[in-house]
Amino acid sequence: MSEDGTTAAELAAALAAAGDDASLRVGLLGDFLPLLVTAAREARRPTPQEIEPFRGLGARAAEEGAPLRDLVDLYLSAAWRVWPLLPPLQAAVSTGNAAAVQGVALGVLRASDDVVQAVALGYDEARRQAARREEALRRELVDDLLGGSGDATVLAERIEVLGLRLVTPHRVLAVRGDAPLVDGGRVARLAETALRLRPGAGDVLVTSKDGLLACVVPAVEDGSSARVLLERLRAGEPGTPWQIVATRARPGVTGVRDGWQEALETLDVAGRLGLEPGLVHADDLLAHRALLRDREALSDLVEHVLAPLRAARGGAGPLVETLLALSDAGGNQAEAARSLHLSNRALLYRLERIEALTAYSLDDPVQRYALQTAAVGARLLGWAG
Repeated sequence: MSEDGTTAAELAAALAAAGDDASLRVGLLGDFLPLLVTAAREARRPTPQEIEPFRGLGARAAEEGAPLRDLVDLYLSAAWRVWPLLPPLQAAVSTGNAAAVQGVALGVLRASDDVVQAVALGYDEARRQAARREEALRRELVDDLLGGSGDATVLAERIEVLGLRLVTPHRVLAVRGDAPLVDGGRVARLAETALRLRPGAGDVLVTSKDGLLACVVPAVEDGSSARVLLERLRAGEPGTPWQIVATRARPGVTGVRDGWQEALETLDVAGRLGLEPGLVHADDLLAHRALLRDREALSDLVEHVLAPLRAARGGAGPLVETLLALSDAGGNQAEAARSLHLSNRALLYRLERIEALTAYSLDDPVQRYALQTAAVGARLLGWAG
């Protein structure tokens, strides 16, 4: 066998050994060996045109799922394994020319450095593109799940890539803070940790939607998920007025979609009612949500029943607040007076004014209900008289 043939076989064996070192296929080296031979012979850095293909090899390795550390190991193992076999080095050593050996070493090291840098750059670019595609897919799936109208059966299969199986009933938890919430942010991480580490946790989805945090969690008998989440957020971000809505449990994609809409409506109602930050169960505000679904009828009721209160000294506002306080107190006038910081006599005077101006009697159950419902409607609509 010729010397050239022996050298070629030895070089091929060195590359194969490098592939074994890194547990990657040798094809990912591309023309690394010819480049090293040229760099050793001419003692120069590779040109940009010679380096460019290695970015593509780095991208290909990323697409194949090769770890970056193994890819770098492949190239560095190839470099040190072929180094003593390079013909330019052997020629320089055989003549005892130290300067020539130094030139070969410099050329090989700089070429290896440039190539590894290009490979890593291509790898990172490919990973970033893949991450963007994955995030776009995730966002598309989340949007379809929370607000879409596509085929629920098909989406249920697709949504499993997010680790969510909706065969059993799930609740939707909507979280609102004092600033928009985003995927991957501190709040999202706190929420995911709290929900995944609680006892009995199953499939959980934590994502952002329109500045809110949407959490889809398996239903548990004691309904503890929302309480655990609120406690964790208050501990992690104590200065934020957290408002969490917990919906009823429903199965399937349609159940999650309905739950998200229910959560949004409940958050809106909670804001209109001026509820304190904390946990709200959607069913607790079901009647209020029902009132708001026909705003035209509700506005008619408010205007028809309460408009006469505008004639009162100080306007309708204090009298509407009196009706609301009486309703909140379950009809207990003494308690209503305390909540308004009024004497019992002052409260009775206001109630008499309400009856006189509206011609509705608080002693009549039907008329009392109309007054109280109109007062609640005024609060929901922001009606100030």
